[in-house]
Amino acid sequence: MDKTKKHKRRCQGGLPKCKNYVGEYVDVDGVGCCKQCDKYVDENPYDPYWEHMEQEFQLSEEYAELLDNSLVDNCEAYEKAFEKYQANYESWPDMRRRMAKRPKGSSV
Repeated sequence: MDKTKKHKRRCQGGLPKCKNYVGEYVDVDGVGCCKQCDKYVDENPYDPYWEHMEQEFQLSEEYAELLDNSLVDNCEAYEKAFEKYQANYESWPDMRRRMAKRPKGSSV
C-alpha cells in the first residue's frame, strides 16, 4: 500500500461517527481505527465478552460452591460469588490483544 494512502485512510470503528484519520497508528485488532477509538473499545467491552464471562461462571468453582450450599437463588450470595470470579477473569483489553494475535480463521 502506498504511504500516502495509509495516511489518508479514515477510521473504521470504535466511536460512533468518528471522522479521524488513522495515520501511522496501528490498532490492536487490525481493523484500521484511530488511537482514540482503539482506546474507547478497550474501555467499553462489547456484550459477548460479558455473556461469555457469565457462561464460564456457571462452570466455575464459585458457582459449584453456590450449588453445594443451595444459594444459587440467593441474589446477594450469587453476586458475591460472581464478583469473586470476575476479579480473576481475563480483562477485556488482555483478551482483545490475545485474540488479535491468533491466526485468522482459527476458533477461540
